[in-house]
Amino acid sequence: MKGIDKVSKVLVPFGMAGSVFYIGHFILGAALWPEYSSIADSVSLLTADGSPHASFLHVLTFLFGICQLIFATGMILTCFSRYGRIMRAGALVYIIMTVVSLVGFNIFPMANNVDAGLQNSLHLVTNTAVIFFTMISMYLVSVGFFAFEKMRTMGIVSLIAVIGIAFFGIFHALVGVQGAPIQGLIQRISTSFYHVYVFFISFS
Repeated sequence: MKGIDKVSKVLVPFGMAGSVFYIGHFILGAALWPEYSSIADSVSLLTADGSPHASFLHVLTFLFGICQLIFATGMILTCFSRYGRIMRAGALVYIIMTVVSLVGFNIFPMANNVDAGLQNSLHLVTNTAVIFFTMISMYLVSVGFFAFEKMRTMGIVSLIAVIGIAFFGIFHALVGVQGAPIQGLIQRISTSFYHVYVFFISFS
């Protein structure tokens, strides 16, 4: 068990590194593309086929995906060595999400041209699956934390993050239907809950 704990302590901090790459990609992307609006435009537009600097930003999102996968491996090791079935299930769902995210978003990036209806549909399916698996995983992990008295703070943080992602995810969908020019802002707020969760888990 001590050997597993040592390995997981090395792997889990990669979650923070991944979040830095992800946040960096949309900050740099917006700075490099004057016509892009962080308030109105989706994050996916930055790495869409045909967008300026998409190749460079793809490197950052790919590094995010790799770090996320390493972080998920660390979570698997930690949960299987220390915790019960609920936490283990949460870690397994999380690593499924990281694989779907890493593979799906690289195979099906958003496209800017009008003939890319299928590609954009598959991108949307990937995005929906990633959000779904993320929320399920975080909920299971939060329930697992509540089983331990000393970890209830982590359980509360995890639960708040799940609720935040769900609320702003639904809000983002409604805003999209209405065509209000704040989709980018709502998407960033939603993803910020996830990255705060990752930082919190990585530090704990």
